[in-house]
Amino acid sequence: MNYEDLTNYENNVPYPTKTKKPSKINCVTADDYRQYANELEVWEKNNVTYENDVKEWKLMQGKLNEKFKHDALDDNGILDDPRAEVIYTKAWRDSHSNGIWEVYQTIGDLVDFVQELDKAINKV
Repeated sequence: MNYEDLTNYENNVPYPTKTKKPSKINCVTADDYRQYANELEVWEKNNVTYENDVKEWKLMQGKLNEKFKHDALDDNGILDDPRAEVIYTKAWRDSHSNGIWEVYQTIGDLVDFVQELDKAINKV
């Protein structure tokens, strides 16, 4: 895997934008409250759409993350290793805030470390 391959794991759908909830702070007259109620009704409908869009986006992102995990572990030759989940979890926790390339690099570093550890243990 190289840096350019990471585009296969990018969510090309932009994260949904939440609209601002109307405020009744400036309502003085009955007409102001009616307008507020109408705006609130529109906002509530839009918010349901927003929440559904967020769920869809997160589902898509989760699938992309799972594909990345599978490919990264496979690329490092540990897909079927019983320690793979621990290695991936540690790499993700330690480096995902710097991007998935950093996660990939950390997986490689951890795999190298575990292999060196195995060699040292087997020598004893």
